[in-house]
Formats: sequence, structure tokens, C-alpha cells
Amino acid sequence: MTIWECEFSRIMHLANLDVRYESYRRLVVTMQDLDSNKKYVICFSAVLGYRFEKAFGAQRLLNKFKVLDSPWIESMSRKPCRCEPIDSAQHYQISSMQGELEVVSLVAPNIEVSCAT
Repeated sequence: MTIWECEFSRIMHLANLDVRYESYRRLVVTMQDLDSNKKYVICFSAVLGYRFEKAFGAQRLLNKFKVLDSPWIESMSRKPCRCEPIDSAQHYQISSMQGELEVVSLVAPNIEVSCAT
């Protein structure tokens, strides 16, 4: 793994507010920094897969990661029904107080920051 340097990469109290799979292969994730009240909207496009696992009281990671040599991407590339190249796919992991969100996407996400109301 390598640290994914982004606007919310080192926030201690990051809350997962919403995860929505919208139109074709678009995932929108809303997070909030509970200390500063900043809200982060992370928009993934060209999503190949995502999963969320609840924390169940486990200690969460303090950083956000890109998973290098991802076994998940490797298994996707072996699927016989795969019709598009996934050489540019990245595996992102976002840790929040509620759990771990993992996303495999062909392009880097767009991140918008605002003050929560």
C-alpha cells in the first residue's frame, strides 16, 4: 500500500455520511471531518467495483491508501467476461469511523471540499 495524498488523507475523526452508486459506473461518497466540520464529496467515475466493511469497533487506519499490486484488480483481470482493459485501474481505500470503503476505478476521483451546514 501507499498513502493516497488527498484533501482528507490525515483526518483523525472522518465520518462516512453517504455512499451512493449513481448513474453508470459513478460512485459518490460524502465524508465529514467532525473536528473542522468540513465536508468532502468524492466522485469516482469509471468504477469497476466497490465494497464497504463496517468497523465493528476495530481501530481504524489514520491514512487513505492506494493498494499497490491489488489482488482485487488481479482477480478482475482474469474474469473471462472482461471486455475492457483495466491496466490503468487503481484500488483506493478510505478509512472512516464507520468502516473501510474500497473502490476500484479506472480514473482518479474528483474531490470537492466545503463547510458542512
